[in-house]
Amino acid sequence: MRVMLVYPPYMRLAGFFNNFYPLGLGYLASSLLESGHEVLLCNLELSSLPFPFESERFSSHPKYLEGCRNPDHPAWRDLREELRRFQPDLVGISVTTTTYRSAVSASKVCKSEMPSVKVIWGGPHTTSVPRDVLREVEEVDMAVVGEGEETMSELCAALESGRDPSDVPGVWTRDGSGCKAGRLRPLIENLDQLPMPMRERENLSFARLYDNNTMGVVATSRGCPFDCAFCASRATWGKRVRWRSADNVMAELHELASKHSVRYVEFTDDSFTARHSYAREIAGRIPGEEVPIKWSCGTRADLITEDLVRDMCEGGCELVYIGVESGSERVLESVGKRATVEAIKKGIGIVDSARLRRCLFFMMGLPDETLEDLEMTRDLMRELGGQIVLSVFSPYPNTKLFERCRELGILPSNPDWSAYSSVSIDPYFAPKIPPEDFERVAHEMIEMSETGYIRSGVDTLILKKVRSNLLYYLRHPIYAIRNIWSSRRFILAAIRGGFARH
Repeated sequence: MRVMLVYPPYMRLAGFFNNFYPLGLGYLASSLLESGHEVLLCNLELSSLPFPFESERFSSHPKYLEGCRNPDHPAWRDLREELRRFQPDLVGISVTTTTYRSAVSASKVCKSEMPSVKVIWGGPHTTSVPRDVLREVEEVDMAVVGEGEETMSELCAALESGRDPSDVPGVWTRDGSGCKAGRLRPLIENLDQLPMPMRERENLSFARLYDNNTMGVVATSRGCPFDCAFCASRATWGKRVRWRSADNVMAELHELASKHSVRYVEFTDDSFTARHSYAREIAGRIPGEEVPIKWSCGTRADLITEDLVRDMCEGGCELVYIGVESGSERVLESVGKRATVEAIKKGIGIVDSARLRRCLFFMMGLPDETLEDLEMTRDLMRELGGQIVLSVFSPYPNTKLFERCRELGILPSNPDWSAYSSVSIDPYFAPKIPPEDFERVAHEMIEMSETGYIRSGVDTLILKKVRSNLLYYLRHPIYAIRNIWSSRRFILAAIRGGFARH
């Protein structure tokens, strides 16, 4: 079969840059190729648009919705062109709650351009509410629940042979009453059995927009040992962490460096350092096996130790992403964070002492948050400083805080997923905070986040985009010029901020 895998746009529809390699679709593509199918991975988020400032990110949601409604938006024109060129038999769309509305628009484009094509939804949102998807989106023919590698390969085989797709574990279909629930598929126990993610440019739409660094995305595990009430990871990957072997991870790193000329890798695990011995082994083997890459990862502040950070730095780690979320002990406890403010400060202090770059994640608008809690978070942001990514709590289905919002009566029985976004302060889900107070403090936090991003973000930009892609830029000067042009406002703002500090 000819299978097109689509990642729907978000920031591109709002007019901003957000280039990345969709790793989950890369795994699906490689599994389908291994099963003998023809595959095209179409990432509609790719663009040469400018970087957004934080204030622009937090005004992006209305523009995104406008882009979803505009059939002449360049993203939808690109999709039509790729459909005509590739002529797929099946289109698989990866859907998060954030991209739900653009996934609907992408499905409509597919059906209007090719009425007979099968449209399949998968991804975190679909896995959480497959019945709602099939009930609400008439253009969706089937839903894949859970991990999709084995399911998609078996589904394509069933469709080719004329067998009933509802017999494939993990597939939900339509029937006379609206929806036929599929059998659950067990999680893949041995992740080493999966082929390496597909990164061949002949199978990528808009291949010129992927530089070497963009390809450097690696997951060493699936699942998270923690149980944060706002996170949808467990709904997708289950409650137990499954690890790839260190040998398998190193084989991928060698392939990235030698075959794809990648020099910077981001480990995308929910918490790369959840098992210290494993993280330290990977960190030690990178220089030990002379893999010429630097890297970043995500972690929790309470998992950080001096020995771990030392080994990570010696292994080439240059940046860590740390989930802080809140400055209120009460809120941290209520969302199951299982970390105190003191432990968070201690872990970040260790990172700072090692002169390791860090980017902190904060969240506002949690359901039981009060104005005092929100101000504590603002104050902790100010105290810690540096590069910060700020988000507004959004209720993802199948999470504990989704149910808490239902209990509080602040979420309708049939939510309009298009209305909710982690970069929109309206609506928000903290009923104990008056709207005018929430808006005031939120804007203070957004301004702080933007200032920190400009001051420290340019280091990361140079680190990840320029240095690690220098050879690619020399070979593709037009792409380099486009990248510099798209980054110009951000770079100029950082330079102005540097002069202002001196």
